Amino acid sequence: MRRSCPVLSSLLLLAVSGAGCSTDGTDPVDSDPPSEDDGPAFGPDLDCGPEVLPANTGGLLRRFPYLQDATRDGMTIAWGTPETSGAVLHWGPDVDLGRTIRSSEPIVITDLNPTMALHHARVTGLEPGTAYCYAIEVDGEIRASGLQFRTAPRHPDTTVKVVVMGDYGNGSDAQAELRDVVLKMASEQRIDLWLTTGDNAYGDGRHDEFQRKVFEVYQRLWHRIPVFTTPGNHDWGSVAADKDDITPYVQNFFLPEHGNVQDHPESYYSLDFGPIHWTGLDSHFEIGDSTTTGSPITRLTEAPDDDMIDWATADVAEVGDRWRIAGWHHPAYSGQLDRAPELHVVLELLPWAEATGVDLILNGPNHLYERFSHLEGGVKKTEGGQTWIVTGGGGAGPYEIGPHDHRDAGESVNHFLWLEVSRCTIEGKAIAGDERVIDTFTMTRCAE
Repeated sequence: MRRSCPVLSSLLLLAVSGAGCSTDGTDPVDSDPPSEDDGPAFGPDLDCGPEVLPANTGGLLRRFPYLQDATRDGMTIAWGTPETSGAVLHWGPDVDLGRTIRSSEPIVITDLNPTMALHHARVTGLEPGTAYCYAIEVDGEIRASGLQFRTAPRHPDTTVKVVVMGDYGNGSDAQAELRDVVLKMASEQRIDLWLTTGDNAYGDGRHDEFQRKVFEVYQRLWHRIPVFTTPGNHDWGSVAADKDDITPYVQNFFLPEHGNVQDHPESYYSLDFGPIHWTGLDSHFEIGDSTTTGSPITRLTEAPDDDMIDWATADVAEVGDRWRIAGWHHPAYSGQLDRAPELHVVLELLPWAEATGVDLILNGPNHLYERFSHLEGGVKKTEGGQTWIVTGGGGAGPYEIGPHDHRDAGESVNHFLWLEVSRCTIEGKAIAGDERVIDTFTMTRCAE
């Protein structure tokens, strides 16, 4: 049974310290495996035939397919075509496929030149932890084939391999170098899940930036690895854009719609994936022009069930026997010299994570790597507690790193985070573009 604690006082939070109370994110759990009735872990790969994709995105397949909203019984596949093209998803349990789904009404993106129609199709009624073959038809011809996706495993008695990137979509050589490291890893082993900690597209989160700096960069990875993102300030726009607009972000990613923000319910959500319960939140601070607009963190109220924190509290309470992993853009802890932790994060998201017993918290937006382990109420312990990681080095230029009393590891370097999550352990390592491992850590939670 996890312990909960009251929200820390504002004074203690502003100091990010204090006695606090225990929210040990690694309380022991029963290490006995679940019943066989819970279903399989991951089934075998399929022979879907040779992988065939266009040489580039200039023809009828304007955006290569990418996997979204992976669940135990479903998968969303999205892809882009010219505006006037018809689109069909072919899929099945083997190379013969045999089943088709016409795409939903496409999102017509006129901000791209030429205009692109963004299609998506949702496949349901699938078996957990199971591979399926798929292909994309455009205007009556197969344009991509030999592709494969795999549903989420049903129970936590398996190992899930995860890539985590933040502050990455800037089109830099560093971004491409890290991408190539992941491509090499994907050729050697299965990668099950891709998570982001925000600032997915620089500089203003425009459609053309998502196309050139995100989807074209990862097009030979995301057609086989489901991607779950969180928004950052650049995804909301920036000063240069002279506005805050999350529309391109929510149009390009087909995420679970758990938020009660009427025009962008995908801005926060959760998912179960084997031993992981992931809660993705939106930490961007932007006040809207009415009570129903603006970013979720600005619309918190005293009512018990009407905002992002209320939803996240209820969501994490129903996790069961899974690791609680949460992610959002702005960190509560960092030694980056020019950026103190955002006040709204310190006052709202940090106490939420402590009170609900989240095990691992992943953040950007600082372009560096930092790990803070064994924290309870802002106090450094020798064991137990929570682990907070700043992983904002996915491509954007590294920031200078300064001292921090609670930090266990840190380096100003472009990198991504690699996690291998099983029922009892999280094995993590941060990997630089030259394949150098800059940090390793282990979290455990099962009783011996």
